[in-house]
Amino acid sequence: MMLTSFSVKGVVSQCVVLTDTIPEYEMSIAFHKNPICNHLLVGYVGNWKYEKEDIGRHGLEFGYGRALFAEAGFSYYVTSEFLTDFKDVIVAPKIGGNINMAFFSIGMETVLYTDFENNALYLMPFIGLGVGSFKSVFKFNMPLYNREIFNLNPISFAISAPIFLNQKHKCKTT
Repeated sequence: MMLTSFSVKGVVSQCVVLTDTIPEYEMSIAFHKNPICNHLLVGYVGNWKYEKEDIGRHGLEFGYGRALFAEAGFSYYVTSEFLTDFKDVIVAPKIGGNINMAFFSIGMETVLYTDFENNALYLMPFIGLGVGSFKSVFKFNMPLYNREIFNLNPISFAISAPIFLNQKHKCKTT
């Protein structure tokens, strides 16, 4: 076992290399330190209604996030959702985080829905598919107060993707 440093395009990384020599074969397994990535998040949020005549609320999500990538990754973010039912607009600032492992994503968000006259606070655990900061999830909307104001469906769908802030050096290693 040895600690090795190497440089790829000016980014220095370290890894622990385990080597074992077997006749006619040499095996090595490297455990790289995880890169941290800052990025912008963009996405779609959909909250459908049960009634056919009601289209529900749909909108876009914009914000900033930070992720730790590896075989299993972790990300956290601060974003805002802008939802509409084509009658009024709701703004929803939120903070959240998720853990990804083998394309499986699980996480939690705290969202404050407001139309600047009323507001409602929701806690939203979610589950779905995800890699790094990309996720496609079903969210379970649990109102903490003012449940009836915005009349949201208990389950919504969201998909979001990262846009890296610095394309030359997308991530830095820790």
